[in-house]
Amino acid sequence: MAHKLYDKDGHTVYLFADLVTGDGIQSNQLFIKKHHHSALFDPGGALTYQPLNMAISKISSINELDYIFATHQDPDIISSVDKWIMYSDAKVVVSRLCGNASCRI
Repeated sequence: MAHKLYDKDGHTVYLFADLVTGDGIQSNQLFIKKHHHSALFDPGGALTYQPLNMAISKISSINELDYIFATHQDPDIISSVDKWIMYSDAKVVVSRLCGNASCRI
């Protein structure tokens, strides 16, 4: 379920915090949309992909996803990135710190 955090002048921010139940690890996904452009922060793991994709599709087209931001390298926040980039033209943005050998995505 999308929780609308901000909505003004075509700029909307949504929080997804309840997509995974049971043994899965829920991380918080943030989706920002402005007109026909959007960004997704920490898309989550494999269990999050399908419910998040379905929830976002009610708000925006996957074709409008411009960026995917990974705030850190833990698998619970980024392991679904392969699916997101397979079905969109989004660019993945990670910290420069993830360029070293200790950061594995």
